[in-house]
Formats: sequence, structure tokens, C-alpha cells
Amino acid sequence: MGVLADLGRLISDRVRWRRTRRRLGSVRIWRLPVLLIFLAVAMTGVFGAIDEATASDAVDTGTMATLLSAIAGGMITLTGLVFTATTLAMQFGATQVSVRVVPVLQQDPIMRWSNGLFLATFVYSLIVASDMASQDNRAPIASGAFALFLAFASAIMFVVLVSKVGRILNSTRLLSWIADEGHKTIKRTFIDASSDPGAASVAAPTPSYGIVDPDAPMTLVRLRRLPSKGRVLVAINLPQLQRLGTRWGVQLDVLPRIGDFVAYEAPLFAVYGLPDDLSELRQRQLLATMCFGDAHRPAVSPSAALQAIVDVALKALSPAINDPGRAVQAIDHLEDLLLLLAPRVRSDRTLEMMSRVHGYRRTWNDYVSLATDEIRHFSTNSTQVQRRLRSLLLTLQASTPPTQHPPLVERLEALDQQVRREWKSELDIRLASVADPQGLGSESGGQSPRVAPGQPDAPEPPGGPHSVDGGSELG
Repeated sequence: MGVLADLGRLISDRVRWRRTRRRLGSVRIWRLPVLLIFLAVAMTGVFGAIDEATASDAVDTGTMATLLSAIAGGMITLTGLVFTATTLAMQFGATQVSVRVVPVLQQDPIMRWSNGLFLATFVYSLIVASDMASQDNRAPIASGAFALFLAFASAIMFVVLVSKVGRILNSTRLLSWIADEGHKTIKRTFIDASSDPGAASVAAPTPSYGIVDPDAPMTLVRLRRLPSKGRVLVAINLPQLQRLGTRWGVQLDVLPRIGDFVAYEAPLFAVYGLPDDLSELRQRQLLATMCFGDAHRPAVSPSAALQAIVDVALKALSPAINDPGRAVQAIDHLEDLLLLLAPRVRSDRTLEMMSRVHGYRRTWNDYVSLATDEIRHFSTNSTQVQRRLRSLLLTLQASTPPTQHPPLVERLEALDQQVRREWKSELDIRLASVADPQGLGSESGGQSPRVAPGQPDAPEPPGGPHSVDGGSELG
């Protein structure tokens, strides 16, 4: 039974790894349009044979030729619109949102299907019209009917494309889309610990580089063969690494983190326990456990989703745009993702289960830093962003156990110091020191949740550190 269980686990891991590589790998945008064009060429032969078998004079040849010419001309125009829409979406994503979402927009299925369908309809109609001009026979009714069907499908696809571009150009909808990707990534990466009553008492794991015996012989495995689909590490096959380490009797340290750009000759693994250098075959086996892509997209890791949303907030706070309202919307989604992350990070034991594999796994402190620090730095002289950021920190403080409070308290202290440093009048200091879920929804702010009384870092009564009415620094 043990052998069958191990075999089933091996097959399951390989299937999951193949799906992960397919999901995170870059998609060649030209493949689908080219495939549809060749399919359209093949369909001209199929419907041409049907027309020869069912010849009819019900439709005038000139009318059919005019119809096909109109369809072909309209499709080439729509193809130009698709190219324009794709360029506009990528330009908007790069300048107004985040460069991390540009590859996603470029590889979007709607963009590729619309481009391919319009070109395929154009090629099909052109070939059928050319056959009619070169042969003096009856009108191809079946071919014309299929051309009309393709034109109708293209019209529907055009409506879908316009709706998609409209969602992309709407920063609120685009933020929601990034947050949804973040939700899916978090649920794939971490187990759901929200229903675990003992999860709150478990401390968050600390970073570990896994050097069990520093005196053991160590071999570095470097990147000597450049990946074809990019140089950003997007996934690691940990179960396979565990099997390799057990089979070879070694400890494996994974040196880069998910999202790192790996340069040529950069070290990827530190192998402890082998007296001799690794063979070329074993190095290839280790490299096969890594998946590389062209960008650290929101679908890759929770940190990528947080970084993409932070990028939106930073662009909104830049002097060229100066839109604090959009930054507040971004903080709304950051709070949502951090609340989803907190219990999962707290109970994560992935690396502890891997006795042969070690490396750095992002902690709660890392996620809080990614989501808040840069926005705090860019929130200079923006009252509503500072109020919304304070509300985020207080909400997290009230929703997490004391073991996860230190990074939140540190940033509340830094926010207090920033408010005292930037604002001079007592009114401005009081306004900027209030927590408000809407940023500047009211003068007194919103009702922020408090840490349960009796906890080590529970806020003091009004006027004390981190209360909704105060704003003084921690003593």
C-alpha cells in the first residue's frame, strides 16, 4: 500500500507541476491567430466541396461577391481596431497602472481570439470571393452562409472586445481584477487556516536558509543555460526537490526567491553533503524543478499581487497624476488581501514539511512591508491617504493575534512621526492622525476596530497612542 500511495503522490505532483508551468508560462500571442487563419483556409475547401455537391441558382453571383467583399473589408478594419485597442491597453497599463500587468493584458484570450477571428474571417471571405472571380459558376451558397456566420461571430466578439478594453481603462475595475487574481493566488499558495482554532496561538515561521552543517561540503548550481521563456523565477517544484534530496542524501538550499530576476551564472542551489561536484545530469534535474517567466505577475505569488496594487497607488500619488482617491481605492484592496493572508501565513508550515529543502519564504513582516511602506513614503502631505493607511494598520491589529502585531505597531509609530513632521497646525495634525476607512469621509473618521482589551499592545483610551482621536507617538 505504501508503494501505491507514493506512486499516486508522484503522479499527482507531476500533474500539478505541469499545470502550474502551463498556467504561469508565457503565451505566444501569434499562435492562436495563425491557427485560426489556417483553419479558415481549410474551411474554404470543405464548403467549396459542399457547394459543388449542392449547386443552386437561388442567389445571384454578383450579390454574393458584393457580400463577401463587404465582409472582407469590414474584417480588416476590425483587425486594425484590435491592434489599436491592444496597444492602448498596454500603454495604459504601463503608464497608469503597473508594468506587472502589461504581459497579462498582452496575452489576454479575448485580445488573441478577436484578432484571430477577424483575420480568419477576412482570409476566408477573400479566398471565396477570389474563387468566384476565377470561375464562371453558380454562387457558393454554403460558403457564403459560413462567411455570414463568421461575420456575426466577429460582431459579437467586437462587442466583447470593447467591453474588455473599457474594463481595462477603468482603473477601479482593473484594481478589482488584480485583487481577484491575488485572492486566487493566496488560496493556491496557502492552506485555509481561518477555521483552525489553534492557528492564532502559532507564531509565524521565521526565514530559514537551512544550513544544517556549515562544515559539510557545499556545491553551487548556477544558471548556465538561459531559459527560453524569461528569466524571472515564477515557480519551484518543492516535492520534486524533496525527492531528489532524499535520493541523493543531501540538503538543498534554494537561493533565489519567487519573483527574482536570475542573471546568467547566478547561483540557484546550494547542495550540502556531496563530497564531489554534481554531475551534469543531476544539475539538469535540479534546474528542471524551476519555472521561469517573463514577469512577476499577480497570478504568480501573493507578493506580486500586492506589488501590482502598490504600483497603482504610487502612480496615483505621483506629482504628474496626483490622484489620492485612487490610492485610497488601492489601499482598500491591500487591506482585503492582507486580512486573507494573515491566518494563512501564521499557520504555514511548507518549509518545515520539507526536511531536505530550505530557503527563504516570505513572512508576515514581508507582506506588511510590501503593502504599506512605499505608500507611506509617497503619502507626503496627503491627509486622506495617511488616514486610510492608519485605518488599514488598526484593522489588521484588531484582526490578528499579538504575534503578528510588531510590524503593525512599528508602522503606526512611523506614521505618527511622519504626521508630526509634515503637519504644523494642530488641526492638520488632528485630521491626519485619525483613522478613516474612506480616507476623508468625515472629520472624525470612521469607527476603527480596536485590539481586544488585555492584549499586550492594546490601544489606550482616547488621547493615547494609536487611538482614533489621538495620534501621538508611542512612548
